[in-house]
Amino acid sequence: MKVRVTNLKGPWPTGAKVGDVVAFDGEAVPAWAVGKCAPVPDDANEAFHYEPKVATGGGSDRVHQEREAAVQDAFDDLRAERDQALQRLESAQVALAAALDREVSLQHQLEAALAAAAGTVAKTRADLNAEAEKLGIKVDGRWSDERLAEEIAKAGKK
Repeated sequence: MKVRVTNLKGPWPTGAKVGDVVAFDGEAVPAWAVGKCAPVPDDANEAFHYEPKVATGGGSDRVHQEREAAVQDAFDDLRAERDQALQRLESAQVALAAALDREVSLQHQLEAALAAAAGTVAKTRADLNAEAEKLGIKVDGRWSDERLAEEIAKAGKK
């Protein structure tokens, strides 16, 4: 395929300028050349032939391999860190579930203890009221259990 260069941004052959005809192998231009050239008839005289640059087995290939190995090592390290973090998270979730179970159990125990204490307080109050009535003490409903007990003690000393 032959094209006329309309924009020099790209890896055009050395020396090519706007308006020059460049020949490409194949039926399509490379992606980098799209929008930077216009097709011309196949019989147009070409000034340049595009040859894609092929990497040689020299130092740049070795550097590329070293960089690729370093990237792979970094990726493997990150994967290992992620796996460790996931294990720590799973352990924390198990510990949290156990702590929540303990908290629920303690909450039930506390509710039972409060209910028992409320029953004890009600029985104590009823016993104090019965004792006060037996002693003929006029009870003010606003008195605390301590005050009622004091009044009963005073009446009992008389």
